[in-house]
Amino acid sequence: MCYKVSKYNYIVKLNNEWFLLFNSLKGRKSLYKVRRTDTSVLKYITQKDSITEENQITQKLLQAGFLIPRDYDEDQEIQEIFNQKVNDRTLNLIVAPTGSCNLRCKYCCEDLNTGKMSKEVQESIIQYIDKNISKYSSVNIDWFGGEPLLAMDVIENISKKVIEICKREKKQYSSFITTNGTLLTLGVFKKLYQFHVVRYQITIDGTRDIHDQQRVTSSMQPTFERIINNLKQIKNSNVGKHAVIMILTNYSDVMKDSIKEYKEFFSENFGDDKRFKYSCNIIMNLGGTRIEEYKQYLVGSQQMNYLYEQIIACEDTKLDYIYEEFLEPGSQLCYAAKKNSYLIGEDGCVYKCEHQYQILKDKPIGRLKNDGEMVLESDSRLWDGKFNYCKSETCKLKPLCLGEDCIKKRVETGNTIQYGEKCQYRECHFYKPTLEAVLKLIAHERNIVKEF
Repeated sequence: MCYKVSKYNYIVKLNNEWFLLFNSLKGRKSLYKVRRTDTSVLKYITQKDSITEENQITQKLLQAGFLIPRDYDEDQEIQEIFNQKVNDRTLNLIVAPTGSCNLRCKYCCEDLNTGKMSKEVQESIIQYIDKNISKYSSVNIDWFGGEPLLAMDVIENISKKVIEICKREKKQYSSFITTNGTLLTLGVFKKLYQFHVVRYQITIDGTRDIHDQQRVTSSMQPTFERIINNLKQIKNSNVGKHAVIMILTNYSDVMKDSIKEYKEFFSENFGDDKRFKYSCNIIMNLGGTRIEEYKQYLVGSQQMNYLYEQIIACEDTKLDYIYEEFLEPGSQLCYAAKKNSYLIGEDGCVYKCEHQYQILKDKPIGRLKNDGEMVLESDSRLWDGKFNYCKSETCKLKPLCLGEDCIKKRVETGNTIQYGEKCQYRECHFYKPTLEAVLKLIAHERNIVKEF
């Protein structure tokens, strides 16, 4: 049989002894370490000519996706993944029960308001789900804001009724929440878990001193101790055994010298509880009226690479990072590209993107009527994902985003990406220049990397 090298092989030098192999079309299962002295493996996956040899190495490379049959069309596989993701029959609603927030984070791009979702808008969401549930295989609600826990009564009312609808129609229901954690007491956590909220994202921006510089209350009071105490109460309880509590750290320039201390704190206090997962983001320019106020916190791609290297340089800890999720095909396709994904603001306006909601609240794509009908603007379908939007023929990361860029930007400008232009991997949280650092971090922290 005749083989060729996959277009999506990625080789990273881990150290003087090992290389890391990764294929972005096969995801985390393709992560392998190979010794730098094992030139036979490297010879095959860097070869430009067809490969006809049949041996143990070529068969293993074939199984891992580094080699493929000569007539195999990888782009066709990408298109199939794209179609599956964009046409996913899960109804995904991001619901903002309030636009209010009890914090005033220094880098926040949101133009906050004090609105809270009315009973009428709550009922319209329930009616929409009830009338349309036959179209969907499952329902997911992601509570967003503002700070959603300021409107716990809204979450409770909608959750109870949607759970009843899904139970009646034999549809799976799940729920996530993005919260700053200050109001996430053990009692609130118990109640949310009863409402099928299984995934929690909570932001902690470094050690106490740094966090309390960046994330303060509306009265400029610190928040670190309050959040940590809430999390310790949850950790010390037996509630929510199947919950995932993701600690997101927004890295700013001021944090670069305290990463070791920060990791050690979380390893000591939460490292033995596998409900807690860890991820990091960078503070970047997302626009909004307050951009001038937080310019000092912005981090460039090269600085982010340095931050990852600092994380890797720390001694082994018990922290459970989730970066391998980002390596799966389609993992970086924005939810706004999915036909059945909508964001509903506290006033009933419908959006496709959280940044559209946060920054461009005067530009919704539609509105929910009181009877549950979703009335969309004629151009709302412009937000649907477009396959082959990216024209690059050489990008090794295309399977991750499936060739789709920031849809908000595309809708606003009408532009398409040409070879050599910037794509979302240079402008979003998952920078192209940091992929090698992320892969190194996975190899350092996790046991999912196999030896070839």
